[in-house]
Amino acid sequence: TLFAVLIIFLSVYPVMYYNRSIYELIEIVIAYVLMVVIYYVFYITIQNTMQKYELIHSGELMNEKLNAMEKYKQLSEIDMLTEVLNRRAFQEQAQCNLKSSQVIAFMMIDIDNFKQINDKFGHDIGDQALKTLATTLKSSFRSCDNIGRMGGDEFAVLLNNEKMNKEQIMKKIVDFKQ
Repeated sequence: TLFAVLIIFLSVYPVMYYNRSIYELIEIVIAYVLMVVIYYVFYITIQNTMQKYELIHSGELMNEKLNAMEKYKQLSEIDMLTEVLNRRAFQEQAQCNLKSSQVIAFMMIDIDNFKQINDKFGHDIGDQALKTLATTLKSSFRSCDNIGRMGGDEFAVLLNNEKMNKEQIMKKIVDFKQ
């Protein structure tokens, strides 16, 4: 900046240019050219820095949006009360698994006389019964098995994996009943 101030000072007093040799005048012109180049480089540097900041900021915003979209997608697939797959998501998973021939067992489970539980003890206790059933299902089956709430008190389970035999499937069912 000191250099720029000196150049501006020289341009303010053109009288100083009188009685100078051509070499001195060329030096002044070169100084002006250098000043323009320096200011141009400074301008480009600031522009590049601002663009880099904007790119970084837009990348962060994009990541936030992607995370929010993933969260909303997950929320749209999970039954909020029981935290297992909802009906639509379970059906999509079932279709995918059936196409790949990995499903070896399908079970439908419901709570007997669930309406009476709600009527006698209230919906809070009924909700707790549904949560308990869902928790028991999740702990009784593997993470690769699909568990979903079909509605009300109905749940469905798809046992996946071609390596299980009938005895292992029956053991899973007996374990769950207990």
